[in-house]
Amino acid sequence: MNKIVVVIIVCITLLFCITGCNQKKDKQYSFYAKVVESDLFYIIVEPNENEEERKSSDKFYVALENDDITYEIGTIVKITYSGLIAESYPAQIVTNKIEIINN
Repeated sequence: MNKIVVVIIVCITLLFCITGCNQKKDKQYSFYAKVVESDLFYIIVEPNENEEERKSSDKFYVALENDDITYEIGTIVKITYSGLIAESYPAQIVTNKIEIINN
């Protein structure tokens, strides 16, 4: 009888852990930045001074997957991403969306 109770408690605990992990994936984060380097396959951006991401790094490497747009240096962009920041230099993020705000 005690083994059944322990198994049920473990299953419920695992269920809560799995549910908590799935909820975090839906949240999106975004910040405004200036393009400081541009290539066919990536851009490096510098977050605006007031952005929270600026506390992690002053530059971010953004891979351009399936993106036919050419980003000019100095362009202001809005970057939407999952919230995960790879702590390298420059920091790296996987974007969901890149919007050009102005050139």
